[in-house]
Amino acid sequence: QGLLHLANWTALEGLEFSKMDGIQGSGLAAFAGAKNLKQLSLDALTGLTDDGLRSVAQLKQLELLRLPPQISDAGVGHLTTLVNLEDLGLE
Repeated sequence: QGLLHLANWTALEGLEFSKMDGIQGSGLAAFAGAKNLKQLSLDALTGLTDDGLRSVAQLKQLELLRLPPQISDAGVGHLTTLVNLEDLGLE
């Protein structure tokens, strides 16, 4: 629920999570209104699952995305809607 406080930051262009294991994909849905978010680093989120990337797939303006090592091909498959994505990092 802590992420909901950030949902009103509509001018946010970049966000990096570090050393956070309690955040899952459903929590990332709070950023659906962040229409300027272009860079998102999730590589430190140990709780993020393939299915959790469905929320990330709604951020169609993303240009850079970093993912944690537990994400599989199935999870990356959810990201096909990210047509502006230029840089995808898979740990």
